[in-house]
Amino acid sequence: MRSSLSLVLLSLGFASMASAQSTEPPAGVVATPAEADATVMASEESSAARARTPKVAIVIAGDPDPATVAAATRLESTLASDARVTMPSDPAIRAALRGEGGGDGSADGLDEVRAERRHLGLGEAHDSAPLTVLGEVAGADLVLVVRSSHGTTHATAFDVLRRAFYDGELSLDPLDEHAADFVARRAQRAARPLARGETTNPPATEATAPSVDPSAAVPPEAIAATPTPAQPHERDFFEQYWPYFAAGALLIGAVVFVVLATTSSSTPPPVLRFEAGGGQ
Repeated sequence: MRSSLSLVLLSLGFASMASAQSTEPPAGVVATPAEADATVMASEESSAARARTPKVAIVIAGDPDPATVAAATRLESTLASDARVTMPSDPAIRAALRGEGGGDGSADGLDEVRAERRHLGLGEAHDSAPLTVLGEVAGADLVLVVRSSHGTTHATAFDVLRRAFYDGELSLDPLDEHAADFVARRAQRAARPLARGETTNPPATEATAPSVDPSAAVPPEAIAATPTPAQPHERDFFEQYWPYFAAGALLIGAVVFVVLATTSSSTPPPVLRFEAGGGQ
């Protein structure tokens, strides 16, 4: 009996030692502080991403005609009942993004938002900068850009943090039955922080100035001006007809010489004299 009990205790001891060895890190492998910090940060970021609900704003690009406003309002009502996303809580901001309100006597302070919205509609490359501004004003992770063209209304998704459009279009006339899923997937992606090595796209309207090394820069006075091509010389009136002037001057000189030579001669002209009675 005692031997059986001893065997049971011995087996339990070996089992506890094996479990303790399995939980300890392998010999010679030590986690560095950087790896530990990266693990903690990744865990915190993933927890924050799961805890935060992405915010979505709806903006109308172009003319906010009644049909387009109605389509945007239907989409907003659909997303308001979806727990996966949130909308701007201020109804005045939502109306300004749709192009509603404003005018003379408007006291909501959103005229600049409406003016920024009017810059939309010239293409995705141009719309990136104003959409970033509007998204930041609304505090949104994703902006749904509603457009109407040729009798159809659709929406595209813009990532505010990454300043980029997602692929695909959402039909609003009629409203797609999978509209909530379309928006939720892109909103959750837009709410994620930038991954390591991922950068934000610069706005299309910002031009990056080239960097110049001052030590290698060439002074302005050392840069030779580009020679302009020589224009053909157009001769004036005198240059074209000077031979005629010279011939005329010579002719006038010869005439004057002859006249002067004739009038200055000292020999009187011959005179014929007749005498009467000269017959003797």
